[in-house]
Amino acid sequence: TCALPIFITLSHANHRAITPATLRTCSLAAEHTLHAIRPTGMSVPWGDSSPETNWLAALLWCARANGDLSCLRQLASMLGIERVTALIAAEVWLFDSPDEFLAHVAEPLAHPLANVRVDHGLDQVMMRSSWDPQALSVFFSCHSPLPPKSGHQHIDLGGFDLCAREQALIVDPGPFTYREGEDRKAFKSASYHSVLTVDGRD
Repeated sequence: TCALPIFITLSHANHRAITPATLRTCSLAAEHTLHAIRPTGMSVPWGDSSPETNWLAALLWCARANGDLSCLRQLASMLGIERVTALIAAEVWLFDSPDEFLAHVAEPLAHPLANVRVDHGLDQVMMRSSWDPQALSVFFSCHSPLPPKSGHQHIDLGGFDLCAREQALIVDPGPFTYREGEDRKAFKSASYHSVLTVDGRD
């Protein structure tokens, strides 16, 4: 969440220990974030998300909180340490010794993450053939019912995002616009997602 970086910063500044439950949340958030990244290095823009690389900040904040670099090492093994170093450059102010931190990130990963992650809370599944950039990956979701009056939900039950050989082949449209109108309605509709419809109905 947006409050997590502020919470971690204040905890470190005031020499307050972060609770085990919060550290566990950080680990789970980092794992979910990593699994939701396509082999291309862009995140799956599910719902009102965007296919950007701002997920890196989330991985860095979680690593700062719990000292666990496994997700960043997995990322480096997938994208290459040169690309990860370039992405981290804008966030080096988080760390007292950036060179030392990057050296630790470049260390071999002891235990690679699983190729499949099932998030029962969000009803999302993230699968990939490997953690290689050439891997086949699919992300799909079937969360029902949609929360009433949730402005960020799309009609995407059973929709999926497919990536292969460093190409995003079937994609979620993302938000496109937040301005209320026909475009916003269209991009949130079932017809703009990779879902099965009956007689074209949402």
